[in-house]
Amino acid sequence: MNTQKPMPNYENKKILQTILPIWLTFVVVIAIAAVAAVVILSLAQREIVNLNLNSEIKQTHDNLPTVVNSYIGEITVIDGEIIVIKATANKNYLTQNSLLTIKVVANTEISALEFPTILDSDPTKIQPMKKNLALKDLKVGQTIVVFSQNNIKNQETFIADLIQLQVTK
Repeated sequence: MNTQKPMPNYENKKILQTILPIWLTFVVVIAIAAVAAVVILSLAQREIVNLNLNSEIKQTHDNLPTVVNSYIGEITVIDGEIIVIKATANKNYLTQNSLLTIKVVANTEISALEFPTILDSDPTKIQPMKKNLALKDLKVGQTIVVFSQNNIKNQETFIADLIQLQVTK
């Protein structure tokens, strides 16, 4: 028996020699891109964690912000240009319930925001209406929000820049 070895197909060998380096290059490029993506994502995640640790709201040892510009509370006393509110710790940046004394000055803005009692799907009907008030319009027992441009944290007495009464109509 005379067995002949098949003749190598030079045309297929030439194609293989051309395609194989291209495929290997492609695989190497994909592997490098995958490693680079992992490195970039891990660095980005570390940077996000750093951003969260360095947030704008700085807190003190009592877990409260270092700057407070408003309090909400129930009016307990109105005496001339002075309002006293009972501010509860659970609604304010306070460590305990407090009586706060607010000084009303000539440029203190006093207003009411009137909210509708029934909400409508039409957004123009559910917008609060702002109504200017005078100090004499405020009554004991009403809940107000008092704003100050100054840092009023730990201040039992301060000047109000804005006093807002929120009412549902």
